[in-house]
Order: sequence, then structure tokens, then C-alpha cells
Amino acid sequence: KFRTGKFTWQIRFNTPLDPSTVNNVNLYVTNLSMAPMQTSITYDAAMNLIEIEPLDSYNKDESYILHITTKVKSKGGKP
Repeated sequence: KFRTGKFTWQIRFNTPLDPSTVNNVNLYVTNLSMAPMQTSITYDAAMNLIEIEPLDSYNKDESYILHITTKVKSKGGKP
């Protein structure tokens, strides 16, 4: 459970990513019923950090899942 309805997911990778693969299709948040949330995704290449911020608040009594697909690739092309 989050303390705020606007929790921002932060995911740090140990290798640089291909920025063209960091998008709302390859990374997304759903509730347990698999309904997607609208999010804003940013990638900080200097820190290898992805931030996923919801555009609407999370419901405090609901659980959420962060999906990172294998379509997110490193600069070398590996998932």
C-alpha cells in the first residue's frame, strides 16, 4: 500500500537502455483486474532510471502491478 495516491515507480537498470523501447506499450501499470492506468514514462539515460508516474491517483484500497515486457531492450538489443 502506498502513502500517496500519486506514487511514482522508479526502476534502475544496470545497463543503458534503448530509449525507443521505453514507452507505454512496453511498460505499463494495471490493477488486479488488468485494467491499465494512464501513466507518464520518463527515462534518465545518465542514471539508467525509468520513472512511471500515474496521471490519475491510485485507489488506496486497490493493488497494482507494474509490467515490464521483454520488449524493453538494452542499447545492445538484448531484452
